[in-house]
Amino acid sequence: MQGQRQGVLPLLQRLEALPQAYRGVMRGNSPLGKPLLGDYYEPILEQPMQRLYRARMAEISRLPQPIADHWEWQYEGSCRTMPSEMFFHPDGERGPRRRNRENAAKAICASCPVIQQCRTHALAVQEPYGIWGGLSEDDRLAIIGKEITPEVSHAS
Repeated sequence: MQGQRQGVLPLLQRLEALPQAYRGVMRGNSPLGKPLLGDYYEPILEQPMQRLYRARMAEISRLPQPIADHWEWQYEGSCRTMPSEMFFHPDGERGPRRRNRENAAKAICASCPVIQQCRTHALAVQEPYGIWGGLSEDDRLAIIGKEITPEVSHAS
């Protein structure tokens, strides 16, 4: 067993030195996130743009530094005492049910003391999901789209 372990460690060290895109996703049950004997890696050989289209998430490079002053406003939010399901839609929710839930969440946001900070945060990091600062996903997309769409002048 010791001989096997010594033979595996150099391989694992070389594997960990590779960028994540080449390394792949670990499949196994290691509590430390390192492969055990019998675990394997499934390679990820996709282009960065393919990964972008597969999962939407907030643009984390736009997030402020981890300083309490940047985040303290969240402690004052009216949403803190509400279930998160009110602000984030469940899978497959559509039509009147979704509109009713969004309107109820927006009503809570309307009386929130930190609505402006919440809205500013959501637009700055381009939050892709949920009601933030009284704005739905579609509301934020419309605002962000207007901000980045260059105005075109038409010659007559």
